[in-house]
Amino acid sequence: MNNWKGSFELDDVYMNTGRGAYHHTDRVDDWGYHYVRLLENGDLSAQWENMSAGVRKTDSLVWHKKR
Repeated sequence: MNNWKGSFELDDVYMNTGRGAYHHTDRVDDWGYHYVRLLENGDLSAQWENMSAGVRKTDSLVWHKKR
């Protein structure tokens, strides 16, 4: 199975930031973190770090609000 469990919470309403953590339900060494921020122009910035199959990865992206 490929099942994951996790949660997300708003850290700071003023700064529009939040974070989430998740892990694989069957593979204890597969996990990840997400950090998000709602930018002033309405875009959403996301950064993450995850570990899967012994490989650690980090990345980021920005989703642009449709204008």
